[in-house]
Amino acid sequence: MREIKFRGKIQKGYENAGQWEYFTLENFIDNGWGAKTLDNIDFKTIGLYIGFKDDYNKEIYEGDIVKCYGGTYCNGYYEYNEIVVVDLSDFRIMMLIENSENCKIIGNIYENPELIKE
Repeated sequence: MREIKFRGKIQKGYENAGQWEYFTLENFIDNGWGAKTLDNIDFKTIGLYIGFKDDYNKEIYEGDIVKCYGGTYCNGYYEYNEIVVVDLSDFRIMMLIENSENCKIIGNIYENPELIKE
């Protein structure tokens, strides 16, 4: 069973603002004195780890922009070559990532919105 992990960007006004913080829900269960909170995380940026890693062994989270390519390589092009935004609710995208011969994280929607093509 895979571990359920999340990431979110630290909000302005907090130490390490703008950086990613990685956490599990167990990290933030209220255990009395000294319990951690998610007050420093921008909730709009929280993404769930989807259980897959890219070709460079980087964990893929919701909101990542991923290039999936493979198939026959001919005249400098792969048979299929698609850039997608990771969304757990889109079965087609999840199947593309899982079955891709090559998969590479090229950015995310929070830091690289220009990578998304309509």
